[in-house]
Amino acid sequence: MSVFLCYEPEQRPAAEPLCEFGPAQANLDDYDARVKIAPDDDAAATVRQRVAAEIANADVLVCLVGQTTFLSPWITWEIEQYLAKPNRNGMSAIRAYWRGIGLTHGTLALIKQRLLGKGS
Repeated sequence: MSVFLCYEPEQRPAAEPLCEFGPAQANLDDYDARVKIAPDDDAAATVRQRVAAEIANADVLVCLVGQTTFLSPWITWEIEQYLAKPNRNGMSAIRAYWRGIGLTHGTLALIKQRLLGKGS
């Protein structure tokens, strides 16, 4: 199963443990760099194509939600791209940080169980 991790660069520490699920992103550093340019900017065409292909190949989208997630034009664009897919299997939102606390082992185990049918 391929999981597209939708997150902001400051949430990377919470995203990295989820990489064991086989993220659709080929390179998290490249993914983090996308925020340097707006998704609707002409200069972002190559980045949009790469991210759109990664989303198209993903079975599931997992969005890490933080305090400013709703302000991200990239996350909005990525979710819209995923919802436009005719063959999507599911989407989940996970609170990535709350008062500086990252994902716990229990949260990761729950994600495994719900998304992948695995135990902890």
